[in-house]
Order: sequence, then C-alpha cells, then structure tokens
Amino acid sequence: MSRELRKRKAEQPAPSTPPPPAANGRTKSGSSKYNHKDEPVASPPRKQKTAKMITHPPTTTGQVWVVGSGDCGQLGLGPDVTEREKPAQVKFFEEKRPVMIAAGGLHNIVLTANNKLFSWGCNDHFALGRVTDSEGPRWDSEPGEVEGLDEAVITKIVCGDNCSAALTRDGNVYIWGTFRDSMGIFGATKETSIQKTPLKLQGLHDVMDIAAGSNHMIAITDDGKLWSWGIGEQGQLGRRLAVRQIVSSSLVPRSMTFKAPHASDKKFVGAFCGSYHTHFIPNTGRTCGVGLNQYGQIGDGSSDNTEEPVEVLAVPKVVGGAAGEHHSLFLDDQGRLWATGRNDSGQLGYTTPVSDAAGNIDPTNAQTDRSIIPHLVDFSAYGETPPKITSVSAGTFFSVALSDEETNNLYTWGYGEMGQLCNPGVDDDVLRPFRTNLNNRKVLMVSAGGQHTLMLLAPKDLEAQIQNMHVA
Repeated sequence: MSRELRKRKAEQPAPSTPPPPAANGRTKSGSSKYNHKDEPVASPPRKQKTAKMITHPPTTTGQVWVVGSGDCGQLGLGPDVTEREKPAQVKFFEEKRPVMIAAGGLHNIVLTANNKLFSWGCNDHFALGRVTDSEGPRWDSEPGEVEGLDEAVITKIVCGDNCSAALTRDGNVYIWGTFRDSMGIFGATKETSIQKTPLKLQGLHDVMDIAAGSNHMIAITDDGKLWSWGIGEQGQLGRRLAVRQIVSSSLVPRSMTFKAPHASDKKFVGAFCGSYHTHFIPNTGRTCGVGLNQYGQIGDGSSDNTEEPVEVLAVPKVVGGAAGEHHSLFLDDQGRLWATGRNDSGQLGYTTPVSDAAGNIDPTNAQTDRSIIPHLVDFSAYGETPPKITSVSAGTFFSVALSDEETNNLYTWGYGEMGQLCNPGVDDDVLRPFRTNLNNRKVLMVSAGGQHTLMLLAPKDLEAQIQNMHVA
C-alpha cells in the first residue's frame, strides 16, 4: 500500500454507529455486548402486546329448548323425533352451560360458556362445521362439537341455509359450509367449493357484528363500515359485482360504498338479513335496504329489486330487526315492532291491506297478501299498552319476538303447520301475535329457523334470582 493511500485512510472519520452484531452476539470487530466489567448490558424491556377486544362473549347461561319440524334432525331430540308442537329440552346441553343459540334453515349451533361450539341438523354441505358419518344420512340429530376453533374466543354465531359463521373477540370471522345460487353450489371461498371446517377469513379484521341470509353474509367493522360476501343475484350484497370475475367478486368480502342520500350515514351499527335481501342500520336509525323486493319486504313503498340502498319508510328509529324469506321486522327505540312484505301466512302480524282511521285504503298498497310499507304489528289483544319488545327473529314464513315481561315472554305468529309457533293444537297460520305458555318460564334468546324455533330458557334458579333482584 502506498504512503499516500495509508495517509488518506487514516484521515477518514470513524463510523457514527457501531457495526452490527454477528450471529454469535459479538460485533464484527470482535468485541462482545458487555461493558468494561464484563457484565451484560440490560436491554430495554419489550412492550407486551395486548389482544384487541372488539366484542365480548355472552355470559348468561340457560337451557336449550326446541319446537317445530325435525325432518333433518334439526330438533336434536334423536333420529326418531321429526316434529314437536310442544317445546322440548335438548338434554345434551343440560350440563354444558349454553350462552348463545343460532338457527339456520335446517341446522343449529350453540355456544357454551367454556367457548365450545356444538352443531346438529342437516350437513349435506357441511353447515355443521364438522364431518358426520359418511355411511349414514347427511345429517346428525345429536349435537357434536365444531372442529378447529380451539384458539378462538367466540362472541357471536350466525347460520344461513348451508353456511355458518362465528365472530371472535378480536374481530375475526370464521366461516364454513357453502353458498348456493340458482344454479347450485357456488362456493365457500374463491379457492374452496365446500368448506368442511371453520376457516378464518383473510382481509377482514376488527369486525364487531355479523349477519347471515340464506346464502350471503354481512360484517360491520368497528369503524362503522359494511362488508358483504356470498350470493348477490338479487342485489342483496349492496354492491355491483364484476361479471368477468364473479367468483372472487362475490366470495371475497368487500366493503360497500353508498351514494347520496345515504353517504352521510357513514357509521353503521347493525344489519340483518332476509333470505335474499338485507337491511343496514346506521347510527341515525334511518334504516335502508337492498335486494329482492317483489313483496315490498324492503319497506320503501315499492316492489322493485335494488342493489342500491333505499330508505325504509314509516319507522322512526330502528335499533334492531330480523327478516324471513319475503318479510321484514323492525324494532324501534320505543320497543315497538313494525313489519313489511309478504303476508299470505300472517307473518306480518296484522291484517292487509291496512286502512286508516276512516276506513280508507291506500290504493298503492291495497293487496291482501302483502304490504310495501311497514306498519305496527298488532298486539291489541294484550291490552291498550302493547308489550315492550326487546328482540325479534324471523323464520321462512313466520315471526317470533321476546318482550320485557318476566315470564311467558315469547310471542309467535305466521305459518305454523309444523308446530314452530309453540301453539299446541293449532296447526294453521296465526295472524296476530300469540303469547306462548311456557309454564311461567322466561326466554333469554330465541332464533327462528326454516320451520323450527330454537330457544334459550332461563333456568329456574336464575328466574328466582331475577325475581329477588326486582323485589329488592
């Protein structure tokens, strides 16, 4: 090396940062990560990552009861029980402390207090989330545990016709089963035709609520945005689908962007689905709907299908709701229940057409089998002051609601030929809400399936505790 080169290297400034450590913990220069006393240098403490909690699991336990049709084992009472007009307890859950229930078209799912999911009923497209006996019928009348969810804390479950989903505490969504369109099996994801066990959806995070129709699903994230996926043939996804990429466009969850006049309702707090239509609840309570509308089930005063949201008429402020195949129910902030859509089985809970106080009928809403505008469900048989409704569910052609009454708080109406209305001896349509006799039991939760009703009843000891609390 020349003298000039050695001089230049000596004049170069020292590096401002030490060389990076080698894999053995020593720096490239050979010095170790110790001080001059050969003592380890303490590293700054790492921050503990805390799991994000978007939702919370339910805690109130009850007993699972069921009534109605069980031709695919959906009653959970054994293979020989295919119909019940009197409610029966599903004994399987007697020691399992169930906290949440969900009924689909032909299957059910129950969440227990120790974070286990159990399913039973029709499994021809794996809506149960588990493999059943391949040599027997493609249904299971005995509840069995859903597989593959040991690491997830479940906070909500929903069921469609051939699909199911679970929401976790940290805002993730698991799905299983499949979606079917008018041609048959469409798929569960863009990669999978039928999902046999729970699969966590990618790209969908921080979800605070989910809802399911027959073959589509809705998610609401904690920033108030709406996401949809599944079948959108009737516009129920609330967004335009790419025809050339119909599979990924349908089965990959995508957010919805609404145009005016709904653009101001940017934050949504709830959603509920009918078989082929969907309603969205913004923080203003001015509910809007999309999808199939030939019976006026959206409630906008028309019978036109729409993939663009239209505002529901008449109902002042919606806080909840449910929908069947062709009818919708809206719960307002006063505990009143409204209904619109098809009424050929009495599923609206009032007589159509509706006349005003003078007996006049609106000519634009004069058909006897439907209403295209929501009206109040008729609870007049129970006094001048109707019961305050706290929650509602809808089957295919029937409706069920819970009131704030301490006992016998379940009301049912609509199509009842399968016994699903808890109205023994009456195998016909019920045109007004019927208050069921449950031997002074309190219903904590109710979920209507295709032609069956699933209930979570308060244990008798819990009822005594509730009564003592009110006395005190």
